[in-house]
Order: sequence, then C-alpha cells, then structure tokens
Amino acid sequence: MIRADLAVVGIAELATPLGTTARVGPDLARLRVLERAAVASRDGRIVFVGPEDELQRSVTLDPGGRQVDARGGTVIPGWVDAHTHLPFAGWREREFDERLRGSPIRRIGHERWLRNLAVGLGNAPASVRVVAALRARLDHPSALVREHVRWALSRHEAFAS
Repeated sequence: MIRADLAVVGIAELATPLGTTARVGPDLARLRVLERAAVASRDGRIVFVGPEDELQRSVTLDPGGRQVDARGGTVIPGWVDAHTHLPFAGWREREFDERLRGSPIRRIGHERWLRNLAVGLGNAPASVRVVAALRARLDHPSALVREHVRWALSRHEAFAS
C-alpha cells in the first residue's frame, strides 16, 4: 500500500504532463487526462495519480492525514504555470516578507524568488504581459535577477522588440 498524508478525491478531470520529470516548451502539450480521478501526496511529494477507485485500493491515508473533496473540479497536480506568477512579480521585498511569512518559499529570499519567477516566465508562452513583467525587473539592483530577466526576455524575442 502507498502511504499518503493528503488525498484529493472527487476530481472530474485531472490533467498532468506525461512522465515523471519537469516538462518545458512543446512537451507541456503532452498530457495525460483522467476522468473521475484522485491524487495523493506524502510530505509534499506526489505519490499517486490515477482513477479514484484505484486510490481506494492502493493508498492508505496516514492517521491525521487530510482528504479533500475537489467537488467535481479540474486538478492539475505538480503543474507550474508561470502566468499565475505575474501578479506576484511586482512585490517588493517588504511585501514578499509580509505576505509569505510562515511559507517555506520565504526561506529562499526575495532575490532568489525573483530569479525563479524570471526562469518561470522565460519558459512560459510569450505574451505582452509576460514581457512587461520581465521588463519591469531589468534594472533590479541584483545582478542575479537582471541576468535571469535578460535570459527570459531572450526567449521572447518577438514580443520583446
């Protein structure tokens, strides 16, 4: 039996990239789509993705674990969509510290978080909004952030000109 501390059930449709490693570019279009699905994780790592009836047979929820009902929603486990980062890309360091207090992401610090956002936006589909968010950081005081912003903009040359 697979052990989990979180199970999400009641998923009408679950979409996940094929394979077990991160995907970028055209590989993001290669999806596995399941109906009446479930997903389970343990210690923040996905341990099961499949039909809900298979979850019942294959996964044991740890004592104190949580089961969440998606109520017929669509779930995309492990998916990172850089467009969801756009509202946060404008946060100053003070906002970052205040809004992410208690979050594990806060440990990497504002500078490395901005670098990660730049990488995510560089791998996102090109758009005017993505390029605008990146351009807003071109003059950031951190050389690390500026380097990654320039790299990301180079990936969107058609929109960046």
